[in-house]
Amino acid sequence: HPGYVGIFYIPSQSTDAAGTSIPGLVPLYRLVKPSATDHMDSSIPGESGYNTEGAIGYIWSSGSAKPGISGLARLYDNQPQSANSGDHVTAVDSSPVPHPQFFPYYTLDSTPLGYGYARYPGTDRVQASVSASGVEIKSNVATGCAVWEWWWYGIEFINDYDYGRQLQAAMYPDYGSPRSALGEAGDQYGFGDPNVSNVDMAHPSPCISITTSGNSQSTAAVPLEWNPQNFGGGVDNPVIYPDVTIGKNMTLDWIGPDNIDRKWPLVLYQTVITAPPMSGSAVVEAPTAYLNPSFNQYYYYVPASQSFAAVSYATVQAVSGTTGYDVPGSGSGPQAVILASGNTPSSPAMGVFINSPNAGFVFYDNSTGGCTSPSPIGSTCQYSSNFAKWGVHYDGGITPGSWTFKTWIMTDTLQNVESYIVQLNTWGVTSR
Repeated sequence: HPGYVGIFYIPSQSTDAAGTSIPGLVPLYRLVKPSATDHMDSSIPGESGYNTEGAIGYIWSSGSAKPGISGLARLYDNQPQSANSGDHVTAVDSSPVPHPQFFPYYTLDSTPLGYGYARYPGTDRVQASVSASGVEIKSNVATGCAVWEWWWYGIEFINDYDYGRQLQAAMYPDYGSPRSALGEAGDQYGFGDPNVSNVDMAHPSPCISITTSGNSQSTAAVPLEWNPQNFGGGVDNPVIYPDVTIGKNMTLDWIGPDNIDRKWPLVLYQTVITAPPMSGSAVVEAPTAYLNPSFNQYYYYVPASQSFAAVSYATVQAVSGTTGYDVPGSGSGPQAVILASGNTPSSPAMGVFINSPNAGFVFYDNSTGGCTSPSPIGSTCQYSSNFAKWGVHYDGGITPGSWTFKTWIMTDTLQNVESYIVQLNTWGVTSR
């Protein structure tokens, strides 16, 4: 159907990367009417006298085969007044999260053909908002439910040039060489990549659950491999990890251990990963955030003196093409960083606090260049390639089943963010 392409991820073969047969898969065939006036998809070759052009992939025969898979429905337009009369189309039958579709005159033509991971054709922005205490966060259901926007009193922090940006978690399990890289939002062929001409060709991760209640929001996505070409995929074939989920629990206006509601712009962000047992270790970005390039004033917290040390963006830039800047204090317990848009007490800033002997921070900077003087006035450079980045790297490995890591993220003036970090350190909150 014109305008509706790439609506599902389904396996291209019936075996996984190791050559092991994937249980519960059946072929999905592409059929054509003998008059060549209509194509339709079917799990039955030659259905209704149509000619079989070939198998276009494999689908799960049961909706319970994998978490978060959705039904593929075949619709048919039998209305003479319709421009598409006599046409079949495959669409999303049902999904763990809503998938708006518009097919006037079409009615259900069959029971679900099978099941796969639903996508959002035609867009890369379907946002679900949660807000409290001057902060509004928007998770993008179309890209793994990763944080696409973070607002504080009209100031937007997040850079969304491609699907590796945003504020999201990622996991790097040591399955062998090359090392896997599982992304919450999608892979390198996101919208913004020069190989991707439109959003229907892009590779976002499927979001399989999102719940917003009051000042809290929880999400989960099935991740994609960031480098699909390393594992048999490429620009036309993403690589998905159906037995892993990456997501988050966010609590805005978080109340500390003294049970006083300060109405402060501070968010408890819990990275949540579910995974099967692994033979090797795993490094986790728990999480990382690409910020708009104006936030290129870097600071880190020195707990012993309750003070903040500055790092110039030039120093960060010098190593951003290789290892990034390792913030002092890695693995020492309480740690915090601040990225601000200036160096005065009133400068807007984002602060991040963690407390884990197995974690640390890294900075990357590509803030200078094409978007340092925004035009039009007021532009955030949200979709430019320039950015300032902080990342939490957890190096202790993860346990099978559900694994969580707590990070406290706050947006306010530089002066106030510093005071929040001191308070968190005084309380002694821990990430694990």
